[in-house]
Amino acid sequence: MKKVDIDVIDAFGWIVNNIIDAAVERDPTKCFLLASVDDQGKPNVKSEHMVAPCKAGPFGWGFYILSMSDQYTTTLIDQSGDFTLNLPRLGMEDVVKYCGRVSGREEDKLQAMNLSAIPSRIVSSPIIQECCMHFECEVNIVAPVLLENTKGEDIKTVFGNGFDIISGIIKAAYADEDIAHSFPEREILHAL
Repeated sequence: MKKVDIDVIDAFGWIVNNIIDAAVERDPTKCFLLASVDDQGKPNVKSEHMVAPCKAGPFGWGFYILSMSDQYTTTLIDQSGDFTLNLPRLGMEDVVKYCGRVSGREEDKLQAMNLSAIPSRIVSSPIIQECCMHFECEVNIVAPVLLENTKGEDIKTVFGNGFDIISGIIKAAYADEDIAHSFPEREILHAL
């Protein structure tokens, strides 16, 4: 299907109302597929719930992602300096769940789920063809999250190597032609 440019502000409004609120509830069907690429050009994909749209100062619009510091995807984002966020279509719930459970270090999730990683327009990380909306992001900032839990323990003692906040600035935003001009009527976009 043909991919066409979309208005970032319209897309953000829909994302905040339909995806971000669901992430708080940890609904496994309401998230993005984050695609990244290693230094050899091999793509990886993971389910990403912890995403927040933001105004990235004078740089434009972007996303914050909260990612475990030692995750394979975080390593790939550090290497490439970019990533894509891809919104799954209705019916991709099994893909989202699988990509959230399996590590790309261990298995080729794209091959296992019959997903197509195709070149993006600007960044080195691919988009996922089967998804209906895509945001290409260039990394602006990676910052460690320093937190304590309710027992006063450093979060690293509880969760391993801790978390990073990754700020990505949107370099391109586009969607499948059948939904690109239908904001806010997006029933076909995602399992709501």
